[in-house]
Amino acid sequence: MKNNNERTIDSSEIDLAPQVTEKVIRIDRVNKVVKGGKRLAFRAFVIAGDHKGNVSFGLGKSKEVPTAIKKAVERAKKSLKSIRIVEGTIPHEVVGVYGASRVIIKPAKPGTGVIAGGAVRILLESAGYKNIVAKSLGSRNAINATQAALAGLLSLKDRSIEEKIRGKKLPIFIHALEEDPRAFMPDPPKLERQERNNNRGQKKGGAKPWNKKKFGDEPKKEIKGDSRKVTPVTDNKQIKAVKNIEITKNSVVKPGASNAKKENKE
Repeated sequence: MKNNNERTIDSSEIDLAPQVTEKVIRIDRVNKVVKGGKRLAFRAFVIAGDHKGNVSFGLGKSKEVPTAIKKAVERAKKSLKSIRIVEGTIPHEVVGVYGASRVIIKPAKPGTGVIAGGAVRILLESAGYKNIVAKSLGSRNAINATQAALAGLLSLKDRSIEEKIRGKKLPIFIHALEEDPRAFMPDPPKLERQERNNNRGQKKGGAKPWNKKKFGDEPKKEIKGDSRKVTPVTDNKQIKAVKNIEITKNSVVKPGASNAKKENKE
């Protein structure tokens, strides 16, 4: 028998709010100098995001580590900021600056992944980017680099607003979606280069082709057999020396050798 208390749950009743994930980046021990001496405390740095375009960070201080992390998480969740995502990447290149930190963020093709380091990588992943490239310049401090990257992401422009300001339509350059198999196929010129590289070393003896740019023209190969080169005799001294040479069947006598033998016989 069916229970009368049972009822079907409507999809509108389900809480569809995105789940925010937090990640602790670092925990530092800090000191506060007072009249009586130093007061020790801990500072937690946390990045929070829902992987759907909302991300932020938070700092919390306390004498105990768990309390510091709790404060940082609460502050990060309260200050979530919306960021533009177009096909898993950003619409255009952007540079974020905060203090001595400078972060360059560029869009990337599908299949590239998140190429970044340290806290900037965690920030981009928490925001929901799938294909993006970031490079941190200047100060590599985790907090400053994160604030610089966040400032750059918040400065991304909206196409509709830019078209109203400029009074004309702007061209759109969007990379192929990940579902499109052609996005992962290499270009024909690239395939030809790969084939040439693969065919290298497959000739007789495994010799590589001659590099003209590096070594100049390829030298001519010598004919197998007699490797002695015949050079024309032009000097008078050389001509006289050649005349004094006595050639026998098995040996060659140097100039002046015949006179020495005759003297010995006498």
